Amino acid sequence: LILAMGSCKKDDPIYPFKVVVESESGVRVQNAEVRCFVPLPNVDIEYYGTTGINGVASFEHDGGEIVVQIQVTKGNSTPTAVGCGYLKLTPDETATATIVVTEYDPEDPGCQ
Repeated sequence: LILAMGSCKKDDPIYPFKVVVESESGVRVQNAEVRCFVPLPNVDIEYYGTTGINGVASFEHDGGEIVVQIQVTKGNSTPTAVGCGYLKLTPDETATATIVVTEYDPEDPGCQ
């Protein structure tokens, strides 16, 4: 008698997501700094990346379903363009946010 045991337990889901950065005219923006985080006290979930030549930064979260706030800046010490938004991550599907960056105005810094 041979007894085989297997597991029906599904692997823990992953939460892949990407941020597409575009200018106001719809052109993809490369080398933009992307910060994704959960804006809640005592929550330490943060992702950083830089858009490639295709204007996309990709990430993968493995800690459950969350909503991330996205901040994008273009430029070095003083940003030349900024943009922001939110994205709900879904299990085993690539969630995508398109962030349109606008010219940085120090009088109205936007989503800081």
